[in-house]
Amino acid sequence: MKRWNRRAISIVLTAVVLTLSWTTPAVARTCKYWQVNDPSGNSLFAVCITKINNGYDAYLEEYAGGLTYLVDFNLIHPNGWVGDQGPFYISPGVANARSYFFNTGYFDWAVVRVYWRANYNSFNPLDSYVCTTSC
Repeated sequence: MKRWNRRAISIVLTAVVLTLSWTTPAVARTCKYWQVNDPSGNSLFAVCITKINNGYDAYLEEYAGGLTYLVDFNLIHPNGWVGDQGPFYISPGVANARSYFFNTGYFDWAVVRVYWRANYNSFNPLDSYVCTTSC
């Protein structure tokens, strides 16, 4: 009888784990790619937003280029905007990618906006959108 109980419990636990893994939604990162022309040539950036853990994760990576830039994350949503912990430097390469989590709850839509600081204020902000209903 004990052997049957262990086997039954094992089968039930396996079924529960499989059910959870099949029904858990995948986390999708939405990215927009931007090419910026600067004095050193072209820089290619990925600006991404992920809706996760009752908020939004902002991600920035400079794929190509030669300069280091001073930039700043902001999250724009239907009720206004939220800033991060201030400007930071971004340089080319995956190892230099930066992210910031905005613990704001979810909105119908949200935009990660990257502002240029220092001497690059003439560049347009870089945006990446995520929408629950429509943008």
